[in-house]
Formats: sequence, C-alpha cells, structure tokens
Amino acid sequence: MVMLMMMVVVVVMLVMLMMMVMMMLVLITQVEARDADSGTFGEVLYEISSGNSQSAFVIDPPRTGIIKTTVPLDREIQDLYRLEVRAYNPGARHKYSVAVVRIQVVDSNDNVPFFPTYSPLFIHEGLYMS
Repeated sequence: MVMLMMMVVVVVMLVMLMMMVMMMLVLITQVEARDADSGTFGEVLYEISSGNSQSAFVIDPPRTGIIKTTVPLDREIQDLYRLEVRAYNPGARHKYSVAVVRIQVVDSNDNVPFFPTYSPLFIHEGLYMS
C-alpha cells in the first residue's frame, strides 16, 4: 500500500512538472512548408537548425512547425533572434528546405524616468528653515 501511494505521489509530481513546463512554452509563430509528394514522402518535419542561442525556442511538436519559447525572453539580454528552420522528409533528411525566421523582442517595461510637471513654487524672501 505504501509503495502504491509513493508511486501515485511520483506520478502526480511528474504530471505537475509537465504542466509547469507546458505553461512555460509560449507560442511565437508557425512556419509551413509544402511537399508535392504523397504518403510518407509528402510528410514534413521541422527543426531549428541554427540561431537558437540559449535554446530559447523549440518546434513543438515537430510536425506542426509551431515555434515556442522555452525561456522568458528579455530584450536587454538579446533583442533579435535569427532562426534557421529546416523542413525535411522523415525518410530523407538530406532533402530539405530552409527558411529564416526573424524574431524581434520588444521591451514591455523600458520606460525612461521623467519628472512630472510642477506648478511654480513661490516663497517669501528671507525664509530660513533649520
């Protein structure tokens, strides 16, 4: 009974971890390639072949071309990503096409400090405070 409970706890923890990972993945865009072949030869898979610094992006699942983030993006760290995405047939990886996907990160909290407009301040001459 204790062993079964431990297994249930482990399964629940794994499910929670998977949910956290899935919540972290944010959809960025989707690429699409077409293949005029039929059957398995017409099937297209996608992978990021270069430009994926810090493994910030993933195509998940590989058959969809959906590009998602794996980490929070920060413009101060990197403002532009240039991903090369490869579309290929599962049976013939040497037959492929490449598309370049440019992702510009826009800062959402990059405000400069400013002074509010003040009304003129009038004081009497000879005013002294210690």
